[in-house]
Amino acid sequence: MKKLLPLFFLAATALFASCEIEGPEMKSYEIGVETRDWLTYNEGGVRYQYTDLSFPEIDSYMMEEGLVEVSLIAVNGGREVQHPLPYTFTVIAGDRLEPYTVTETIRYEVSRGLLTLVIEYGDGEVYPNALLPYTFRVTTVDKY
Repeated sequence: MKKLLPLFFLAATALFASCEIEGPEMKSYEIGVETRDWLTYNEGGVRYQYTDLSFPEIDSYMMEEGLVEVSLIAVNGGREVQHPLPYTFTVIAGDRLEPYTVTETIRYEVSRGLLTLVIEYGDGEVYPNALLPYTFRVTTVDKY
């Protein structure tokens, strides 16, 4: 029996070494959005700022079988921090004479070939002069 045990482990190792294990394929992309890239939507009392980005990696297969996740990349204390979207935080709005705080929510939408990033403020206003350049990380997973 002791002689068969090493043969068993050798056979098991050879069997598992020849197996190919498939898993999801994950890719990450870093995207910068400048202040000038944001557009304002204002229709029927609904107002927000958005930018449409061509993203050919979001194809019909990715829409049906895959996964797309987006994070805001921020630098905090000298280190990079990722905030998964949707992400809500507080910003200072108004002007210098009458500043006040308001929540800003950044979210995203995907459609075939397109990634749309949206900024909405808690008070329903838009603040194009308050927008800063943002960096986002887009991660795609081709199958679960």
